[in-house]
This record gives sequence, structure tokens and C-alpha cells, in this order.
Amino acid sequence: MAASSARARVSDLEQRRQELAAAVRGLAEGISSEEAARLASVALETSRELAAGYGASRPAWLHNMLVNSRLRHRGLCWHYAEDLQARLDQERFATLVLQRGVAHLSTPQEHNSVVVTGHGQPFSQGLVLDAWRNAGRLVWAPVASDRYPWELRPPSPGSGRTGN
Repeated sequence: MAASSARARVSDLEQRRQELAAAVRGLAEGISSEEAARLASVALETSRELAAGYGASRPAWLHNMLVNSRLRHRGLCWHYAEDLQARLDQERFATLVLQRGVAHLSTPQEHNSVVVTGHGQPFSQGLVLDAWRNAGRLVWAPVASDRYPWELRPPSPGSGRTGN
């Protein structure tokens, strides 16, 4: 039974990798298939690793309460976005652009993510990579049709952020 369960997890992860890579490739012409596949692998694995490292709880809002109560050190959405982007930046993609997205900036509902686009592609046509929403199980969606009203996050002075 354990071997069957492990195979199902690997199969699910591989299917998600393929789906995310296809979504990234579909963003714009000129995106490298190899880079799309690498981004998918790194983003999915890093999201899981971050959740494990943060000791993430589900649902994500519950984990936010633990962080804000100082019972956990990290795991707010901006932590996930910052750490995921830092890891993806290490890949030095040539055909992909990584940016930070924000919804509801400077409100209690603020939410942060990573957005990937092709070179020269508008932010609004990008793909949201949200590691926080499902506590480490990466969610991706087109910026324009996601449930959050994403905008390009303006550079912020210092590293302090508010929100989820």
C-alpha cells in the first residue's frame, strides 16, 4: 500500500510539473521548453520545501495567525513569494522574467506572489505562482483570470512588508 501511495504522489507531482511547464511555455513565443520545465520543477519542489521549513499549517490563514502570534517565524505570503523568487532567480533564466505581484496593496488583505512572463510580455499576461495559498502546494493561474486583482509590486524600501 505504501509503495502504491508513493507512486501516486510521484505521478501527481510529475503531472503537475508537466501542466505547469506547458502553462509557462504557452505564455509567449520564444520561451525555452527546457527553462519552462526547469521553472516548473524548481517552483513545485521549492514550494513544498518552504512549507516544510516554515512548519506550515492548513489553511494558510491559520498559519498566518501562528506567525503573527510569534508561534512560527515565517510563512506569510510575502515570505513564500520572497523565498520562491530568490530560489528561482538562482536559475538565471534567459527566456523568462520573474516579477513580484501584489493584490490589495497596503491593506489587511494584501497578498503577494511571483509572476512569470516572457521577455517584453506585459505583467497582465503573466502567470501567477502562489506557494502560500495552499500551504506549499503551488497554485498557478493567469494573472488576468486569477481570483486576486494582481498588480506589479512596486519596489519597497527595506524588507518589511505587511499583509499575508
